[in-house]
Amino acid sequence: MVNGAPAGGPTLDWVLSLGAGREGENLRRAWRDACQDLAAAWRAWADAGRETGAECRAVHLAAEDREEAAATALALWCAAHPEDPAARLDEASEEATR
Repeated sequence: MVNGAPAGGPTLDWVLSLGAGREGENLRRAWRDACQDLAAAWRAWADAGRETGAECRAVHLAAEDREEAAATALALWCAAHPEDPAARLDEASEEATR
């Protein structure tokens, strides 16, 4: 068990339990941060020279994976909690692009 995660590895339910009562807010923040990291990784890759291009591409791909995972977790939570104000993805989309 790593950092209290279940023996089989972290599950969505376990991750959500970490911020009990603030799941939507935490997931929106995680997605927003992942979007910002992805944008920064893209810029670094675009500006990279021959020596660092491959490394920057790998960082970009990892950031892309994190953003996709965060978006999926947020979408699943929003679908399960449509009554929660944090489930309004239209506002989250605007926030992520700032």
